[in-house]
Formats: sequence, structure tokens, C-alpha cells
Amino acid sequence: RRVLFRSPKMTSAGAAALEQLVMCSSGRLVIKSSGVAACVRLLSHDDAAVQLHAVNIFAALVSDSAGQAVVCAAGAAEPLVAISKLKKAAAAPMRRASIGILCRLTSQSAELSALVTAGVVPPLVRELSNEDAVAQDAAAGAVLRLTTMKGETVAQQAVVRARGLAPLVSLMRDAPARCTREHALHTLRNLACCAETIDAVV
Repeated sequence: RRVLFRSPKMTSAGAAALEQLVMCSSGRLVIKSSGVAACVRLLSHDDAAVQLHAVNIFAALVSDSAGQAVVCAAGAAEPLVAISKLKKAAAAPMRRASIGILCRLTSQSAELSALVTAGVVPPLVRELSNEDAVAQDAAAGAVLRLTTMKGETVAQQAVVRARGLAPLVSLMRDAPARCTREHALHTLRNLACCAETIDAVV
């Protein structure tokens, strides 16, 4: 793993090799057990191609609950949030993939507070306005899970600060998929039931 970060060419080749490795179940097990920290560092690499390899690696890792837990524990959420904010048109595939990963990470109920602290709410709220219905539904489901944390109101407050009310109302009324409308409705209910955000709702 030292060589992976010593030379730009070696780093790029290593990242590409890891992306191939993660596509098989035995390869995923190896990366989960000893390679996730190195992959997290790749997310912040200067080379966009290396970052894309890393994002693709994480997209494969979070396909199951065990992988999601390992990725959360490794602190991948924060650099993924940073990638979701990239403005260049060429970064669009990385942005989409990073937000998809963040959506999956919200399935880990024990990590929800840490995910909010890492800054996942604003990119997920922005995704609520995505014209792609599948992306909308994934984001709406993620925001709902975040605002369902027991004994916590940080997510509800973060959704309001991120101006999530308007897109949630829009989805509740007009989303093409029933499940998306229900996600939005239940999230709005969570916000209305929260003492810190009820005033914003009503």
C-alpha cells in the first residue's frame, strides 16, 4: 500500500487495479479487511481519474450492509460529500455516484448522527430536485431515514437549513413514484413533529 501513494503513475495503476478487484466477492472481502483506509485517501487525490476509481470502489463496497458499516467506520462520508460539491461538468459521474453512495450509507442507523456531522444533508437535499426519478427516490429515502433518528434532531434542523422544505413539498405533491411521495410526506411529518423545526413547517 505504500507504493500506491508514492508515484502518481503507480497510484493511478493501483487505484484501477483495486477497482477491478472489488468487482469480485473475494476481492471485496480483501479490501474491506485491509484496504478501505487507503481507498478513503484516494477520494481526496489530485487526479480526477484516481478519484473516480475510488468512487467506483466505494459504490461496490456499499452494496451490502457489512460494506456500508466498514465504509462509515473508515470516515469515507466527508470526502464523498466534498466530491458531491464538485462543479465541473466532467465531474458529473463522480457527483452522481458519490451521492448514491451517501444514500446507501444512511441505511446504517447507528451512523446517522455521524453522517449528518460529515455534511451529507445538503447534497441529499439538492438531489431531491434531480430530474431523474430514481435519484429523487433514493435521496428522499435517505433524508427520511436521517430524520427518523430517535432522540436526535440534528438531521431535521440540517434539512431545514439546507432549504429542504420546498423540494419535499414538491415531491409530496408531484413525484411520479408513489414511494417517493410517501418518503417526502413522512419526512415532512418528522419535521412537523420536531420542536426545533415545527415553526419552519407551519
